[in-house]
Amino acid sequence: MNYLGKVAKGVGGVLKAVEGVAVNRDDAVSAEVEAIVHRILESTLNEDKRAAVGELRDLLQDNPKAQLGIGSKGLSVLCEILFNSREDVEMINGALEVLLAAFSVPENEKDARNQEASAGVINCELFTQKPENLSVVLSLLEDEPIGVNDFYVRYHSVQLLTCLLNTSIFKLQEAILGSPLGVVHLMDLLKEREAIRNEVLLLLAALTRQNGEIQKIAAFEGAFERLFNIIGEEGGCDGGIVVLDCLQLVNNLIRGNPHNQKLFRETGFVSQLLDLLKPFETGSDGFSGGAPLQEHNAGNLKAVLETLTLLASPPSDSSDSTLVECYLTNQEALASFGVLSILPRLALHEGGVSDASVRSGALRCLGFAILGNSKNRMAIQQSQLPVNGAMTGLIQATLQTALSTMDADEYGAADYLLQSFFWNNPQGQVEHLATLQVGLPEPSFGSEVIRALGSCVEGSPVGSRAARVLRYLFEGGNVDIKHRGLATVVQVVGDTRQEYLLNWCMELLTHCLQYGSSWVTSASLLRLLIAWVDVFPPAAQALLEPQHQMSLLVGVLTGGLGQQDQTVVSLTALLLGVCLVATERPGIDGGSGPWEPMRDFIADLISTSIGFQLYFQALEAFPMTPAFSQIANSPGPHSASDTNPLDLEFLQYCHQIVPEIHGYLSNGRRQTPPLEQQHPEAGSAPLGDAGQAARTNSPEVVASEQVSARSEPSPVAGGAPDPTTHLAPTPISVGESGQVPHPSQAFSDGAQLEPHYGNDVTEAGQFGQTAVGRHTPDMYTHPQGMTPVSNGGGAELEELHALRSEVERLRHENANLRFELDKSIAGEKSANVSSSATIAAVEARASQAEAAAASLNTELTDLSRAHRDVQELAARFEQECKAMASQKENAEREYQIAYKQLEDHAAHLGNQVQELETQRQASAPAGHDFSEAIQAAREEAQREAMESTEDLLVCLGLEHEKVNRLSRRLELLGEDVPTVLDGIGQPDGLIFPRRDEVDLT
Repeated sequence: MNYLGKVAKGVGGVLKAVEGVAVNRDDAVSAEVEAIVHRILESTLNEDKRAAVGELRDLLQDNPKAQLGIGSKGLSVLCEILFNSREDVEMINGALEVLLAAFSVPENEKDARNQEASAGVINCELFTQKPENLSVVLSLLEDEPIGVNDFYVRYHSVQLLTCLLNTSIFKLQEAILGSPLGVVHLMDLLKEREAIRNEVLLLLAALTRQNGEIQKIAAFEGAFERLFNIIGEEGGCDGGIVVLDCLQLVNNLIRGNPHNQKLFRETGFVSQLLDLLKPFETGSDGFSGGAPLQEHNAGNLKAVLETLTLLASPPSDSSDSTLVECYLTNQEALASFGVLSILPRLALHEGGVSDASVRSGALRCLGFAILGNSKNRMAIQQSQLPVNGAMTGLIQATLQTALSTMDADEYGAADYLLQSFFWNNPQGQVEHLATLQVGLPEPSFGSEVIRALGSCVEGSPVGSRAARVLRYLFEGGNVDIKHRGLATVVQVVGDTRQEYLLNWCMELLTHCLQYGSSWVTSASLLRLLIAWVDVFPPAAQALLEPQHQMSLLVGVLTGGLGQQDQTVVSLTALLLGVCLVATERPGIDGGSGPWEPMRDFIADLISTSIGFQLYFQALEAFPMTPAFSQIANSPGPHSASDTNPLDLEFLQYCHQIVPEIHGYLSNGRRQTPPLEQQHPEAGSAPLGDAGQAARTNSPEVVASEQVSARSEPSPVAGGAPDPTTHLAPTPISVGESGQVPHPSQAFSDGAQLEPHYGNDVTEAGQFGQTAVGRHTPDMYTHPQGMTPVSNGGGAELEELHALRSEVERLRHENANLRFELDKSIAGEKSANVSSSATIAAVEARASQAEAAAASLNTELTDLSRAHRDVQELAARFEQECKAMASQKENAEREYQIAYKQLEDHAAHLGNQVQELETQRQASAPAGHDFSEAIQAAREEAQREAMESTEDLLVCLGLEHEKVNRLSRRLELLGEDVPTVLDGIGQPDGLIFPRRDEVDLT
């Protein structure tokens, strides 16, 4: 940061060129500080220097004006003391205290970000501008004779380095790395007394946070061993803030550093780390129901769990083989040391420890430990632990936590553990999907999910959580699990009937959309359906064949269900698009051939019942929704949330699938063949358009109808079915054998799909081979006094079958009548082929013109926005140029004023010289010659100098004779003459520097 520039703006005042810094000095305080600094510089006695240093220290205490007044000159004098006065420990200590006072920042200025730079920050910047200053302070920490072996000198030196962290951490790191043993000396200080040791812990924690070289040097100098020794001395996790500082330093040393992680792992510190957790595994004080954890215990436990998480976290760059190998080795090592048994007991054993943040940390770390590791997944799948007095599987216990916890972090951690377990785990997905089946003993994983999923009708967050967990079973492109899901029959919550899982999910979605439940719940159910349908056409067929389900999706997009949240509308459009893409590239054997009728059916459904314009509008509005923007604009990973059902992985999926949907619907729009050419046996309108007549054989009529369908969605009264009149699910119950028919029978042969899509969707929507009865409870339909039908009475079943047969007969008669009516209408239309063709051509051109206008309008909007941005940028640049021009003019004006003053002063001096010369000439007698007087004075001076020189030589001769005689006398007495004569001419034998040798800058 340019703190020096801020000073010039903040304190205001005269500009003084001291190291390029603009400071505002109070005259009195500045003069006093300069006087003290001058005394320190001029004093010859150490007592005087120490007294002056003490005065300066007292003056700087909580005095920003005095701090500003010390300047670079005072800092240089203090550094000279640190360098040249190593024997005077008291003076060095005083100089360090003065520097600490000069660098200190008042408490009220530490958090003021937009305020002017404080004096302490400025002094830190000035001090670190010279690298030799940092070297002097670091040298004090070395061993004697270079360093100073004094407690207070080392303590204040470490404090001084800590003060420089906030403003000059990078310069400090460079200085420490530039010192041959800088990191080593800091590591040695960890063996000092507690006061120094604690300060060094804070200093090392800051230095190692973003510097891999210091991390490596500290680790190989035994940092881990010394830190764990301190942790043991402080009492482990029962210790105070010192233990937390040690653990944070350990985390800094291994964060993103595979070399240090390997050293930590191979030197046995993983077991020491886990030993810190073991007292809280089985102790009653730590668990829910007992005394809550103390704050320091919880903080230390979270730091330990963070260390384990750093070891188990996947690498940020999966292409780096070193990182990947270290990650996999860490997973194996953690499992071998018992992490997979310790963490579940910490998080889930009878509710886990009483602190939610500790439980969430343990669950998240466990999720990292099993991610992508089949051996570790198998280990936790077989684990059981007591929950509410009963032995429960670990996955089921995690599910219970995810569904019941009120803490957002704990829910996110539990959900991540479940996601990690099911990711790329087909066996685990199949085994847990099987627990949803009717007739299995309870409680089980499946019964917990179904019970929670039933709360979707209440708009409870528990329902959306259950839908998220159920979605994990269908993610990953596992076609087998999706087949099994279609055949899964579940017990409907709050009812005695049974239902296919897919149909029941659609019932829940219907209720949520009709009765205005939470949009998060609806979005969660839609995401579940998208994951199920992806690359699996049978699920798409089962989803769209029933009339009420197809009408539901159409109603969401056309507004037939009222105002819906934009995220729900966009997800509904995405669901239809995924169904379409699934038929283009199905993930099952058999290719795309058998699914062509269904592909055309979905495309025509979008074209005729919704309209391309409305569909694309809903699809393209997705990135503008708050839920989408929240994830897209937030860096880093996102945990599961009750307020946003989206995540980063889903956004990436959308970026891949949406262009495919656009590509097919944009390039694959083609005229739909006439009804008789599609399915000659069909007798009703295609695509569920019950109120619209059958299409004629005329291509012109078809084109005309498609143009109108694409330009705007068809109104309900005009032909498209009213979604609100078909929302009650088609009844399905047990058949004569007492079993629900297997839905995969409808998908066993792809050729069987063709007869369905030409018929009315009501007829094509018969799910399965037989129309079997199923009642719908009132909570899923509009209240109309419907009475639930029992599925156990034989007489009622026969009567119901008879009624269904009568309904089918009447429906076929109605279809035949409509077919005859369509034929008559087609005959009338064939008489006006030419006019229809003309109208179709005009409408086609109009549609093209509208599309071109919309495209141009979009381009114009983009250009307008770009032009506005350019104008704003130009205005900003113009303002900056004006400001710079103004500054330049002011500087030039000041230079001109200064230059004019100099010229005036020079002219004034010239005038004075001329006046003096004139006066001298006027005062001298006319015609008088001074040359003879000057020559006489010069000769007299030379004569006096010669006489003085002769006297001096005589004196020197006499003194030399005396010295010779005394030297001989001393030699006779046995004295060492050179030793006696050494130092003569210098007081006390000391050599003082000259005034011009002192650096005053």
